[in-house]
Amino acid sequence: MKTYIFLFFLSVFIFTAGGHHYRNDGYALYLTTKSISKGHFYIPELPNYSVAGKNGKFYSIYEIGYPLAGVPLLLLG
Repeated sequence: MKTYIFLFFLSVFIFTAGGHHYRNDGYALYLTTKSISKGHFYIPELPNYSVAGKNGKFYSIYEIGYPLAGVPLLLLG
């Protein structure tokens, strides 16, 4: 029963999602997810959403959990 409840709410979430990003932080999280799926962690420079590393590349200011959870969904298409 718990599985059916979970699948119901998951389907409601998926079918009502906007399909695009409403704010720049969503875009930064998307770019981080995309870069993790390619095997690296740096992203393009985004003011207020990235920080420069010692190697001159830019990294997201967000934690790794949300982008890491999104990698399988990104790879599914």
